Amino acid sequence: KLRSLRSITLIVLGELEAASDDEGYQYAGVSIFFSVSESTADLDVNQTLAIDNFFEDMNLQEDDFSAESLSFGNLMSQMNWKSRWIYRGSLTMPPCTRSVYWNVLETVYPVKQEVVDALSAKLLRGGLNTTEVGGNY
Repeated sequence: KLRSLRSITLIVLGELEAASDDEGYQYAGVSIFFSVSESTADLDVNQTLAIDNFFEDMNLQEDDFSAESLSFGNLMSQMNWKSRWIYRGSLTMPPCTRSVYWNVLETVYPVKQEVVDALSAKLLRGGLNTTEVGGNY
C-alpha cells in the first residue's frame, strides 16, 4: 500500500560543548516537526524565509547527498524554543546509548508539498523508500 508523505521530522544531534556533563550526557538533540497541512505556527516573513532557505540549501533535486552549507543557525534562531519538551534520553539508532539531552519543539512548522516530495524522491534515490507504510524518512 502506497501513501503520500505529508510531513517531515528533522532530528539533529550535536556534541555538548564540554565533553560531557556530570551524569555522562554528551549530546544535545532537537526534533522539529514540519507538516504540509497541520502547521500550528503563526510565522512572520523572516521565519518563513528561514524555513524555505534551509530546505533549498539541501539541494533536494540533486543526487549528491552532501550540501555545501545549510542555513541551520538561521533556522534554529527562528524556532519557538519557549514551548518544548525536554528530557534525558538515548540516541535514536543503535547502540541507543543514553547520552542525549532532547528538545522536542511543540510547534509544527509549515512545509511545502513540493519540498516533501523532493525529499522523498531524494531518499528513494538513496535507497530509502518513504512511500510504503512504515517507511523511514
